[in-house]
Amino acid sequence: MDRQFILIRHSLPHIDTNSPSHTWPLTQEGRDRSVLLAEQLRPHHLTRLITSSESKAQETGHIIAQIVGLPVSIAPGLQEHDRRNVTGLDNTTFRTLVTRLLASPDELVFGLETGSQVSQRFTQAIQSSLAQYPHETLGFVTHGTALTLFIAAHNSINPVNFWQQLALPCYFRLNAATFALLT
Repeated sequence: MDRQFILIRHSLPHIDTNSPSHTWPLTQEGRDRSVLLAEQLRPHHLTRLITSSESKAQETGHIIAQIVGLPVSIAPGLQEHDRRNVTGLDNTTFRTLVTRLLASPDELVFGLETGSQVSQRFTQAIQSSLAQYPHETLGFVTHGTALTLFIAAHNSINPVNFWQQLALPCYFRLNAATFALLT
């Protein structure tokens, strides 16, 4: 059987439009959902979790790791699309900008990175971790836009539709050699 890994979108954060999204913690509901997700991940026999450096991903990862009994670490490159320079967006404006970013990944739509730059950074982070732990089944706790851009770069999907259907949290299994989505 080919080696697989799992991409996990963090759980439900406490949204504070007056602070950068990378600092947002999980809500209580988000923590509860992380517990449920841990049980859904158990049959996949993960051996290690790797999270982005953002609070909501770390918190999701630590909850899952504690329940399933896994080591957890942080890796650079798994963070969300860099929009540290953007605050105060209402939900409609935010969704419009992300939709434009996903539809035009080579353009700098907002934030500090293009979608293509996010995908390249993310791909390097995944490849690095897979090489660092060649005999382990890894789970990566990351973010919706970055996860979508990565999956779209390696699979025939409509990134806008894919992103719009993501839940908080959710996960996807991928082939470690080809990055193809698995059912």
